[in-house]
Amino acid sequence: MALRARNRRQSAIACGALCSPIRPDRYAAHFQFRIANYQHLSSAYGGATADAVVSAVCSHLVQVVRGAGSVERVAAELIEIRLVSLPAFDAESDGLACQAWVDGVCGILPTVPFETGAGPVHLWLSGCWRLAIDGAEFGEWCFPFAGAPPGEGDWCVQYRGDMALASRTLATLDPSGIGDADGNVQLCWQVVCNAEDGRIAYFEALARPSDRHGAFPAADDWILALERTGMVRLFDRHMVRQVLADLEQAPDDVSLAVNLSALSLCTDPWWADVMERLCARPNVARRLLLEITETAAVPDFSRAIALVNRLRRLGCRIVMDDFGVGHASIRQLLAFAPDIVKVDRIFVWRAGMSSRDQLLFARLSALAASVGSIVVAEGVETPEQSRIARDAGALWQQGYFWGRPFYSRPWKEVRRHSSTVPDRPIGRYRPVGSRLAVGR
Repeated sequence: MALRARNRRQSAIACGALCSPIRPDRYAAHFQFRIANYQHLSSAYGGATADAVVSAVCSHLVQVVRGAGSVERVAAELIEIRLVSLPAFDAESDGLACQAWVDGVCGILPTVPFETGAGPVHLWLSGCWRLAIDGAEFGEWCFPFAGAPPGEGDWCVQYRGDMALASRTLATLDPSGIGDADGNVQLCWQVVCNAEDGRIAYFEALARPSDRHGAFPAADDWILALERTGMVRLFDRHMVRQVLADLEQAPDDVSLAVNLSALSLCTDPWWADVMERLCARPNVARRLLLEITETAAVPDFSRAIALVNRLRRLGCRIVMDDFGVGHASIRQLLAFAPDIVKVDRIFVWRAGMSSRDQLLFARLSALAASVGSIVVAEGVETPEQSRIARDAGALWQQGYFWGRPFYSRPWKEVRRHSSTVPDRPIGRYRPVGSRLAVGR
């Protein structure tokens, strides 16, 4: 079993640099890396395949360490590395250097596919470290796994299918920035605006991955595959950074939103560079919206709330997506106190069918508004649906009636006014059937 050639180069550049150059040091460092989805791989692909994958990881880490220490598999899913010297980082302390090493290994290796007879698989690595000094203990595990527990029977078939689709999706990313992705992830943008006067609140980024086989299946399929395999945080990391880069280049009156799985609401070290960028540019932070999606349960509410509150203190806006379905529950509404709540499109559609459904939609909108949130009606496709949403108190709307997603950056074509989300918008849109027109 071996790494794909492309990803061998990718991971060598990203991880190998962590151990070079070497400087003598009187302290050794101990690292532990846990293959957090080992039991999943063993159940779905067989114990022999899972063991072969872990052995391949050990061989790869031996090449990374390159004589600076030892690599040992101390348990089925546990690898320990002992460094006899520490890397020469530009860090304030050996502790920061060790943390950076763990971040690099855990951040890159999960993106690397390992080929098996049943298709490519990805590992999820959690890591911790300690300096070999008297009384030192291993710190908290970084990058905890958030996937569902393994099952039996049909679960194995679904897991292998999910892993294949997740691997295809991850191959479109370029985590080390060396231009070796098998495909790309395009962003298209859909507007959220005010139904009374066409004022724009923000543009939502929608991911559209593609590769040499063409466009991907429906977003629900590959996103669910990433969530069920526990790999969605790798994709969300890419998306947040990509949208943030767009926002940093956009005019100061443009606000952009990016979707986040609930599984990504944990304090992974990859958030550190995002936080630094937001802290350095408050005018960017106040224009970034993070939409928490409904397709997965929050794994740890205390950690999730801590992350949400930290982002909000920096100026970011929090959005609850698809309220009323999936895991977008009243509990989440109360826990996160989002700035904006988007009522799922099913309620808008059904509201036009009966007075009972119309009342339900109105009550959901009122519930969202009662916690101080701004309400957005999703899936508005007709003038009648827009009217029903307005009557229910959902003045902010999104859907084909207001515009289909754009691959170009639509804010470049809009007449700009000073704006923040949502009360000082950047322009006005007028609906034309299912097309979007710039109004003045």
